[in-house]
Amino acid sequence: MIQRLVDDFRTRLAIDPPIAVSVVPTNARIVSVSPPRASDQAFELVIERAFLNVLSDDELSAVIAHELGHVWVSTHHPYLQTELLANTIAMRVVTRESLERVYEKMWSRDGRKGDLLRFLGPAPAEPVVADLVRRD
Repeated sequence: MIQRLVDDFRTRLAIDPPIAVSVVPTNARIVSVSPPRASDQAFELVIERAFLNVLSDDELSAVIAHELGHVWVSTHHPYLQTELLANTIAMRVVTRESLERVYEKMWSRDGRKGDLLRFLGPAPAEPVVADLVRRD
């Protein structure tokens, strides 16, 4: 299931290199993606099993999209690698809200609080009803 999701998002995000998925007992970064060690190998996306078990399907999609955002940046603009840019790419295929929930789960696991503005940028402004009504 995870590999299918990765392959679907690869297509939707126009990411050419292959990406292999591994679920492991522990991962110091919880979820990570590493570049290939050789030109004929795939990027490796590694997910810690315990974290995977607490994610909803929507949150899993957000995690995958975020990591593929890093791959997209790496293959298109390798010197611009940031969490914000990876999330900007991710939001082409998942919602900001799903990413927010994932960050909250990661931060609560570590017992700390992060800055969503730093990782996701400003939330899009919602139109005020009065702005939608034409004034004469």
